[in-house]
This record gives sequence, structure tokens and C-alpha cells, in this order.
Amino acid sequence: MTALKSVESHIEYYEGLRNTTRHTARQAVSDIRARFVEPDADEGQNAQFQRLVVQSLGDNEPERLARLSKLSGVPVRKTVEVTVFQRNPDVVAQALVNAKGVCQRCCQPAPFTRKDGAPYLEVHHIIPLAIGGLDTLGNVAAICPNCHREAHFGSEPITFLSTAASAR
Repeated sequence: MTALKSVESHIEYYEGLRNTTRHTARQAVSDIRARFVEPDADEGQNAQFQRLVVQSLGDNEPERLARLSKLSGVPVRKTVEVTVFQRNPDVVAQALVNAKGVCQRCCQPAPFTRKDGAPYLEVHHIIPLAIGGLDTLGNVAAICPNCHREAHFGSEPITFLSTAASAR
């Protein structure tokens, strides 16, 4: 489960900063994993897909092209049930206003503007809602799409330079 792995990375980061062990946080992650994650579902569909991409990249190109020539191109459909959190639009709006068009991680201007002319940033929950993070200004950062992807999929935990959450 990507969210839990992200939280574990944050825990490791904070443990490294303070040279301590966050027993309560680690226990909370363990409890959530035991309660909500099926043993086989832990990797998640995205992780499984990424493994298949890596496997395909490991094949030689003629083999891959031969497989591609036999495909119809019509993808298989799957139905998935998900639980989503109803986020507070005021938190998102105020985080975007506070950022003033600048990524709160890399401090670069938003990479492009929306159709309405507003700078494009994404509001990221530092402690994910799925593991009990709050939908508050203190737990969000307005960041560029690259930093947002790195926050979720990067190999290293990231820090936020300009948020109330990083000042705690």
C-alpha cells in the first residue's frame, strides 16, 4: 500500500533527524496494515503493474515488439471499489493562495498555468488522510507535479521547505 510505505518513509526520516524510534507511529502503521490491507493486496495493483513494466524493459526489443504485434489494443476492464475522503475545498484553496504560485518543496514557480490562468500546483497531504492525517492547512503543501510524484513514488522521503507542517 503506497500510503503506508510513504508514512513509513516519513517515520524513518523523523527518526533519523532526532536519532529516536517512533514506537507509537510504527505501531499505528502496523495496526492499520493488519486491519485494512489484505496480505496479497499489500503490493497494490500499481506496484504489480510497475513490476511488469520492469520485466518488459528487461526483455529484448524484438520479443517485446512481437508481443505488441499480436495485441488488439483493447485494454482489459476491471471494477475496483475504493474509499475516498471528502476533502475540504477551503483547505485546498487557501493552500494554493498561500503558495503564491511557488512550489513549497523545490521553491520553483508552478510549471504551467491552468486554463483560467491560475498557477498549477497540487495540494499534497504530508500525513496521508488514509492513515489519520488531518485535512488542515498544517498538514498540506502546495507543490508542483514533479515534487508531488516524488513525494508518492520517490526512493527518498522528501521535506517541505515552506509549509506550516515543516515548521512543527
